[in-house]
Amino acid sequence: MHIPYPFNPGYTMNWFLLSLINHHLDQLLARYARLQVLRVDLFYKTGSWRFSNHSWHDTQREVRALIEKVMLLSDTVGYFWVLESTRKHGCHAHIVFYLNGHTNQATYPVAERVCAVWQDITEHQGYYNRCEYKPSYVAAIDIGEPVNYNDEAGVNGLRYIISYLAKEEQKSGQYIWGYNEIPPPSGLGRPRRQ
Repeated sequence: MHIPYPFNPGYTMNWFLLSLINHHLDQLLARYARLQVLRVDLFYKTGSWRFSNHSWHDTQREVRALIEKVMLLSDTVGYFWVLESTRKHGCHAHIVFYLNGHTNQATYPVAERVCAVWQDITEHQGYYNRCEYKPSYVAAIDIGEPVNYNDEAGVNGLRYIISYLAKEEQKSGQYIWGYNEIPPPSGLGRPRRQ
């Protein structure tokens, strides 16, 4: 089977989720010429009540509350999230936030808001990890750098990075995800050259 998107071969991909994630990215790139990307992982502290007692449904409810607040408090233009569960981390979420790269120059302030909102929602029983570039990563891009719609290498590097959300591992047969609808391109600005 030919897969039209770059993905991390270290994991077994759920092809439906991979297609959905990439279609969402395609819609964002059709609407916004430059994207600034933030990927975060949300967990509950080991030993906390939430770590021991939260179900997939409880975690999903809290992730949706976080997304709603972050979308109101920042200039985030898109998001895609999935839930997973492991013995070590319990039920947790992986989220990709997309910001308009022309109006936003850094992801750090949004990451700080995500942390503060998650702390508030979880009553300080949660923590987060901001995923940052490491030279040992196979993806040839720094996730902290903006990606232009016409930068094929950058877009493919981003596709490789976000494919992590589509992995089969750690989902235990539970496929729970969420994303926002992207409006069609506004038609404003210079026409794009193909």
